[in-house]
Amino acid sequence: MNSNSKIASWEWTLVLLAVVASLLLGFSNLGAPSLWHDELVQVFVAKNALETGVPQQLSGRFYPSGLVYSYLLAAFIGVWGGSETAVRAPSVLAAGANVLLLFLLLRPLLGRAPALVACWMLACFPWSVAWSREARFYSLHQTTYLAVLLFAWQAMAATTPKTIIRNALFVAVAYLGGVLTALHSALFTVTVGINGAIQALTDRKMRSRGTAVFVSAVLTGAITTVVYFGLLPQADYDAIFTEGGIGGVTANPQRDPQRSELAFYFIFLAFNLSTGYLILAALGFVLMIGKEQRRGFYIALAFWIPLLALTFVIGYRRYRFMFFAYPLYVAAHAYAICWLTQFVWRARGHAFRSLIAVLIVAFGLRIGVSTIKLLSSSIDAASGADVTLARRHPQWREPCHYVRDNARSEDAVLSVTYLPALYYVGRCDNWFPSRMLPWEHIDSGLDGLKTIEDLQAFVAEHPTGYFIAERRRLQDVPKLHADWLWIETHMKKVPRASNEDITVYTWGIEKEK
Repeated sequence: MNSNSKIASWEWTLVLLAVVASLLLGFSNLGAPSLWHDELVQVFVAKNALETGVPQQLSGRFYPSGLVYSYLLAAFIGVWGGSETAVRAPSVLAAGANVLLLFLLLRPLLGRAPALVACWMLACFPWSVAWSREARFYSLHQTTYLAVLLFAWQAMAATTPKTIIRNALFVAVAYLGGVLTALHSALFTVTVGINGAIQALTDRKMRSRGTAVFVSAVLTGAITTVVYFGLLPQADYDAIFTEGGIGGVTANPQRDPQRSELAFYFIFLAFNLSTGYLILAALGFVLMIGKEQRRGFYIALAFWIPLLALTFVIGYRRYRFMFFAYPLYVAAHAYAICWLTQFVWRARGHAFRSLIAVLIVAFGLRIGVSTIKLLSSSIDAASGADVTLARRHPQWREPCHYVRDNARSEDAVLSVTYLPALYYVGRCDNWFPSRMLPWEHIDSGLDGLKTIEDLQAFVAEHPTGYFIAERRRLQDVPKLHADWLWIETHMKKVPRASNEDITVYTWGIEKEK
């Protein structure tokens, strides 16, 4: 599909317009949804990095996850402050860069049309838009993966030693940036290593560039694993070597049973990102391998190797773990769309092909319906909606600001989740229940209130106060039903300060302002 021709000026224009579309969708009303727990973990870590030079949580624990992003975010906070817009801006900029990187990767491998379609889909589809609007490292992680794939291919295709070395250095820098952004970047080495092995087998030479790539990838992956094993803080060590396990069996399925399901990612792709697009992607991967051969196989590997590894190696799964490989899923959509369009266009005058074309058009109409819904969701996100097809933001800002504006110095402030209360209220005295939310100890440095008896003792010690409760962490947890009933009975709900996500309670305060 015109993979070797020079990139025309009109192509650059379309790509830059896609980058602009990504940035517009990212920056529009960026500060409207309030920050949620995981974003605030990153924000407070970055603030500590800005103040002390060390990215650490409030407990003093060193925070290795998202290390590059923490320092980048610290720089943004230092210049533009800690508002919702400022702390989310780095992710938006990274998402814009990813649109360009995806085009540069796909253009020589899959051709002009699939590369252009893919970069526009990445720019405008809701999963990209939603996660580009997060104060988290996921868009930057995607940037490092695309850079590794781009420069690794260029290194293997280069014809001069100077070009090989230059691209190999770029790969090393991008990989290091990936590992210092997200711990599962070690998976990058698997994709590159397998591609090197395939090249070596194709060349039928033991001493070849493919063999060097394979050996380098294996050594890099092994060294990364050893470093993780020996140097990671205990919590991160447990997340990799305890929570996950070979065979994809989590050590703690009770904490999140859905994520111990082997088909977790496939279910997500089918039901969250459209079953029609899942079928389209499957067709696209088959077509690109069959038609582009090694070039298509490289792109297919770049998606399927991480997905299979995350399925069968990482026992504790989350949707965003696979976000770094999502652009390659988009590439499969784009390739299938271009091929099917071409097939329909050439089907005139052939009875059997015309029949197939009719079926393709019918399928295309169904894909069109999904596309409208997906684009509408992206527009919802850009309008500042806190709930879209891709993300839900618990809305902490207004309930916490109510407490901030009404709490007296002698009133205690208690929260289910410590960091949102600290950010939006300005203070938080304790959190409950620590038996269900152990990570809050690491986030806050406080042991928290473990049982209902601890909560009762806290209330007795502080005659007046506010309790900020997140529904999904209290009311919706069956094991906490008795605790919630006690709170409902002995505390007063403040309806005007509450919303669907957050309920504000008071105790000992007879009249609200």
